[in-house]
Amino acid sequence: MLYVFIALGVTLLIAGIVDRTCFGDGFGWFLFGAATLVVVLIICAAVHFTTVGDINTFKATKQTIQQQREIAMTEYERVTLTSEIISCNAWLANKQYWNKRPLGIAIPDEVDELTPIE
Repeated sequence: MLYVFIALGVTLLIAGIVDRTCFGDGFGWFLFGAATLVVVLIICAAVHFTTVGDINTFKATKQTIQQQREIAMTEYERVTLTSEIISCNAWLANKQYWNKRPLGIAIPDEVDELTPIE
């Protein structure tokens, strides 16, 4: 879908340039194409930087969980820890899946280097 929007934006930019040179009024097409490309770039940047923050959170959570395992825990703490592990591993699996897809250009490859929490 991302590639469709990029192709649409480029096509509209070209259509605006051609229409302007041939017919004199292609500014609307040009403006719409440029706006489409800008929106796609903003979305890609937002996904990238959000994922970088989430990677740092995952690493910190993994380290904290490993430290907490060395401490005696109550049953409630163990269940809470297990729930957090499941949540973090689900996030990681989701990001690794989408990083391998064509839409994964906005997701940093550092996601593939992470390992699930055991």
